[in-house]
Amino acid sequence: MTEYNFELHFVLPEDRPDSEDHLDALFEAGCDDALVGAGKLGHIALDFTREAKNAEEAILSSVENVMSAIPDARLISASPDLVNLSDMPKVMEKWEVAHLTRQAMRKYAFDQVKKVMRPFPAEALFNGTSLWHMNEVVSWLLDNGKVDRPDRAQELLDLTNSARKLNAALEYARNKAPAFDSFISKVAH
Repeated sequence: MTEYNFELHFVLPEDRPDSEDHLDALFEAGCDDALVGAGKLGHIALDFTREAKNAEEAILSSVENVMSAIPDARLISASPDLVNLSDMPKVMEKWEVAHLTRQAMRKYAFDQVKKVMRPFPAEALFNGTSLWHMNEVVSWLLDNGKVDRPDRAQELLDLTNSARKLNAALEYARNKAPAFDSFISKVAH
């Protein structure tokens, strides 16, 4: 079993937008391994540290626990997925994968390091902000030998792949695409 650390972001039901109203139900539903953040009325973020056989199981079981506690909540996103240059080293440090600085990540991202196996992943621009998919960054770091703990990097790659897939499925469902599967239709209504 591996311990996975990730965040899930939900919109709360309109008739009960205060996250405080849901804390007991979340605990009783099995979310005792999450820190609950309530920065904006009508929204809730849960920072999970969950043990599971794989990342997908950890994320999906957490979503199911939240949905059983707050049936009308709507899952918005899972992270880590999209990250900026400052977030990359923080995620790596949290996972004990590598001790990299923002400056090092910037050098990699802007091709200022010549001895690499392949170019740094392409960025995705959002409103003028450069973001990268963390799974592509972890894969690049592994391929280029820039990690201290390859075993932990593989676990992080598993997690970031799962978060990205879930976010893609949620986006697909939100855009009124045909039903993706029964799980997505339950959480992305």
